[in-house]
Amino acid sequence: MLRKVLLGLPKLVNENVLVDVDTCDDAGVYRIDDDRALVFTADFFPPVVPDPFTYGLIAVTNCVSDVYAMGATPFACLNLLGFPMAVVPSETISEILKGATEKMREAEMVCIGGHTMDDERINYGLAVLGWVHPDKVITNADAKPGDALVLTKPLGSGIITTAMRSEDIVKKELARKITDVMEQLNKIPSERMLEHGVHACTDVTGFGLLGHMYEMVDGSNVTAEIEVSKILYFPEAVELCEMGILPGGSIKNRQFIQESVDVDASIPVPVADVLFDAQTSGGLLVALPEKNAQAYLEDIQGRGITDARIIGKLTERTDKHIVVNP
Repeated sequence: MLRKVLLGLPKLVNENVLVDVDTCDDAGVYRIDDDRALVFTADFFPPVVPDPFTYGLIAVTNCVSDVYAMGATPFACLNLLGFPMAVVPSETISEILKGATEKMREAEMVCIGGHTMDDERINYGLAVLGWVHPDKVITNADAKPGDALVLTKPLGSGIITTAMRSEDIVKKELARKITDVMEQLNKIPSERMLEHGVHACTDVTGFGLLGHMYEMVDGSNVTAEIEVSKILYFPEAVELCEMGILPGGSIKNRQFIQESVDVDASIPVPVADVLFDAQTSGGLLVALPEKNAQAYLEDIQGRGITDARIIGKLTERTDKHIVVNP
């Protein structure tokens, strides 16, 4: 619905706008001069974990990821915070912002202000500024037939964090593992993809792997062929799907693009559900020449991004946007 609304608005034309809403990209890009362009993005969402400090860490990691997906460097941000002021203790807000500040420091960006409002529930996030050379902007709409697809984080965070809202369903060890994944910045895979001839990139968040992949292949006029056996995901997420635990956003993701996706009939429904799962602070989905993919994978794995995998390839456009093989 939102896409239809945005595309129906009057177009504000400016020759310095390099990226806007036309291809549903991760951030907007505005050229300042021949050597500099600003990257703009904003996001906020309610807590996905019970600990406020950890929530702050994850929120910043998620928000800054849009800048990394554009091949850009974040440098400044604004806090966006809403909460029921008469109910939430100041200590809780302080912990959220302490966690956020720690992750901002790791991302090497500064917070220069923000906005707070009285809200029905806690919502926290950022408006983020990044910079990039105008000739080096990476969009989600320039992938090529023959490209390989690399996914840098495992799937399943939406399903698992949904289950974490109920006591005793998710063990502490699993909660720690999924939290570690959500706290991991996409800085390294972003920086290194520029050295390996990246063609297109997007981060995998609320629309799930297949939702964000759909935007990439739709904008690039190609088809993605992926293999489930090559995709890394938490097996516990499949088990939770079998129990009927699935975020509402993940269900909507499937409904939105299911006519454009061919899922092999041999793939169990709970496994397919994970591919549609609405992620929080997911990895990057990188399209780059197949000849460069293994070197890129080894490069980022050697720098600590050990969950990265080559998950498929791109072909000329067929009657389906995405083909999911076993």
